[in-house]
Amino acid sequence: MGFEIILVFIWILQLIAGVALGVFDIMRHQWMRAVGALLGLGVGFLPNLLVQGPAVWKPAQLIALVSVAALVAIFTVRMHWKPLTAVLLIFVLPLAYYLIVISSNRRSEGGVVTFVAVVAEIELLLGPILCSIATRELLGWLGNFSRSVRRSSVYILGSLFFLTCVSAYAQEGVYRWRTFEYEGKEAILVIADTDEAGDTTGSPRLRCQLGSGKIEVKGVASDVQRQAIADLIRSGGYPRIELSPAGADNIAFFDLSYSDMSGWEYGFDLSAAGPPFEQFKRTGRLDFKVGETWLHEEFKVGLDAIAKFQASCKRPSK
Repeated sequence: MGFEIILVFIWILQLIAGVALGVFDIMRHQWMRAVGALLGLGVGFLPNLLVQGPAVWKPAQLIALVSVAALVAIFTVRMHWKPLTAVLLIFVLPLAYYLIVISSNRRSEGGVVTFVAVVAEIELLLGPILCSIATRELLGWLGNFSRSVRRSSVYILGSLFFLTCVSAYAQEGVYRWRTFEYEGKEAILVIADTDEAGDTTGSPRLRCQLGSGKIEVKGVASDVQRQAIADLIRSGGYPRIELSPAGADNIAFFDLSYSDMSGWEYGFDLSAAGPPFEQFKRTGRLDFKVGETWLHEEFKVGLDAIAKFQASCKRPSK
């Protein structure tokens, strides 16, 4: 709990600092720098807004590292030696040492060395403000050019850096929908943080035989879902669910199973081409009714993988 409080405090300080930079530039009528400060701050916080759990750390740390590298490049090209020296001493040296220690799987002992490692770990949490400063410097630099070929090159550099910040959280280390095929016979759709089929988590999980037109859904029952299923069992109702939106195949039977790893799980089948899955492909949301209770599963990151999975499962056109 203590670490979480410190972490929130660091994020709040970065938010205040980034907004202050933007307001300061606005007051000085430096519009490009103001836009860069606020835009970079928003990009730096994207992993915290879109990713939950431990998966947030990899993209957040990557944004911090990319931002430091961008600051080094900017100050070097602009020949701003004092800020370059400050970035090298304050950020590059501790981070370089930390990454070397991590990659070699060893920990050195000693007061100074330990202090440097702690500093580096704190700096890896500073992605939002570092991204804000780096984007501010890039766009401010761009704003200082009026007519020059260099303007185009700086604009391209700024765009590439912005895209790098945005995409940092969208690849490895981020939980998103991912699809895999096995031996050309079946496909699965899971929430995972890598492109390795074994590293899966989240609920639900979907599976199909290629070209079968039918998809099997399995999910870990939440407290609300278990309550709805228990109410149906107590009422003596039929073990079926109603899928939304309505369609010809919107009624399905569900089954229950128990796993020592995840507890109670539910399962049902649905059509790969029906309205429920089409909605799921667009929104990442599955709606279904158990007894008198409407339930849903929802996860929106990686919708492109859902479309690819559906293409694998659909029956071939005649």
